[in-house]
Amino acid sequence: MANDLSINLKNSAAMTQDKVLADLRTKVSDRDRTTIKQAAEDFESLFLNIVLKSMRDTVQKSGLIDGGNAEEIYSSMLDDEYAKMMAAQRHTGLADNIESFLLTSQAQSRPSSTPIAEKAAGIKAYKATATAPGIAVAGKTGDNE
Repeated sequence: MANDLSINLKNSAAMTQDKVLADLRTKVSDRDRTTIKQAAEDFESLFLNIVLKSMRDTVQKSGLIDGGNAEEIYSSMLDDEYAKMMAAQRHTGLADNIESFLLTSQAQSRPSSTPIAEKAAGIKAYKATATAPGIAVAGKTGDNE
């Protein structure tokens, strides 16, 4: 019974996170969203390329077949392509986390309304409070007529 509850809590937390991420995606324009998605994927590709290069460096060379400089260039290019393919599949979750973070920061950095709308709302609020008795508004006074 307790396991069912924990599973439900995990599912609801995941659904809440998905809902928040979906809300953030609607706040960011399509052009920004594709740029963020591409940047996250490029970063994951770069990271995976470093991992693949490090893995290849740990393998001892037998000396039996030595391709020399051409083999090193080919291996480097092959690692680049492997990294791009792995990043496009998004199995590591790194690009998803980067995209989520960037979408969150992008949505928070954008103002919720335009400065003109904020100014108009401020003037309206000022006029509403300034019409109370005893407060002067542009040459008028409430009680002193």
